[in-house]
Amino acid sequence: VELIAKAGFDAWDFSMTRAIRYDWEKKCAVKTDHPLMGNNYLAFARQLKKIGLDNGIVCNQSHAPFPTYCDEIRSYYKRAIECTAEAGGKICVIHPDNYKSAEENAEIYNEILPFAKECGVKIATENMFNWNYGPAPAACSSPESFVEHLNAVNDDYFVACLDIGHAELKGLKTSAEEMIKAIGPKLQ
Repeated sequence: VELIAKAGFDAWDFSMTRAIRYDWEKKCAVKTDHPLMGNNYLAFARQLKKIGLDNGIVCNQSHAPFPTYCDEIRSYYKRAIECTAEAGGKICVIHPDNYKSAEENAEIYNEILPFAKECGVKIATENMFNWNYGPAPAACSSPESFVEHLNAVNDDYFVACLDIGHAELKGLKTSAEEMIKAIGPKLQ
């Protein structure tokens, strides 16, 4: 957080992806000794917030652990939302399950939306991609899929996080400009 402030940024992203890792070879979650996995995870979030404020920057958003198709990782989404709120963030990016439809992903999001609202944190879905000898389509990877996901949940506490790098991957046959035009009203 200090380095981000020194680089001139005015906000930091609370990335929780290293708290619990996914072993892609064994296809399972691997717990770590990361402070977010311990009993004092909220104290750790408060400490990061203080470091940011002491350096003149705020937490504007977070990224929850990934991938969504792993049930054990998904079980930590409420913790990610809690930590986001504690750090002062207003949005928690929770990636969609690349292998599920908009309706199936909406079930996942709708399950945790009430908790997010209690915490005052919006949930954002992000445009994704798969690898199949190069970038391949996934949830929200086209403007149509992104809009379909947003409409499936249709809640003011569910917004879009546009990853410009993902949008510009050549194998996806789309662009950041196309995505912005399609999701504009929901883009945070």
